Amino acid sequence: MRSTTATARRVGVLVALLAVFTAACAPGGADPAANPPATSTTDGVGELGTGEPASPPPPPPPAPTDVSPDYPDSAQAYAEETLGAWSHDDANWLEALTAPATYDEILDLLEPVNEQWTFDRCEGAAGSSYCSFINADGDIFTLRIVNAMVGQAHAATDALIDETTYPGNALAYVKEFMAAWQYGNGARMRKLSSASIVTEVGNPAPANPTYMGVTGTTIYHVKVNWGGKFATFDVSAAKLTHANAIVAYDAELGLSG
Repeated sequence: MRSTTATARRVGVLVALLAVFTAACAPGGADPAANPPATSTTDGVGELGTGEPASPPPPPPPAPTDVSPDYPDSAQAYAEETLGAWSHDDANWLEALTAPATYDEILDLLEPVNEQWTFDRCEGAAGSSYCSFINADGDIFTLRIVNAMVGQAHAATDALIDETTYPGNALAYVKEFMAAWQYGNGARMRKLSSASIVTEVGNPAPANPTYMGVTGTTIYHVKVNWGGKFATFDVSAAKLTHANAIVAYDAELGLSG
């Protein structure tokens, strides 16, 4: 009888142990003390279970600070850019390239003239370059570029225009033509005479012409001598003060003086 009771007790202990083991191995049956739940920081922002704040994202790269314009690096390029800013109505760029007074000069000088400009030359003097352009009417536009300021703002400091004019008397008209010839201003020569006459006079231009006199009435004959050579320009009285008044040129007339 005692043996049966002891056996029953041992079976009860085994059943109890088996129940504990089964509960521990079943899903959701883990010991809470062995696997404590994760915790977060008190503000709810930190990394899960660490108690420390999360790292902020990296800042965006800084915006570029060098936004200065690319100024031309030669006197000719600076002058061409200045004239181009005017012809394209880019007031901000024109203002950046010119001295304040020059900005106003250019607007006043160029407004009424022909806009078909061609670069002619740059000549240096006293730390500056004087760069000239000639338009289809023979007008000469000259910009002074300060050499030390090339590559920076406001290097164009002076502006000048020499417009083609049409004198009211024959001698002055021919002198205007001769000056254009000496300068190499073919456009002005053509405006004062014609393309065929410009071709006929050829090159080089005379350095020191001497004016021998004027004869005629409706057509004036202006005699000119240079280097022992005589020539006559015929000027139409009706075309004085207008373009193309020189209507003929003859390098043989007047050889006898």
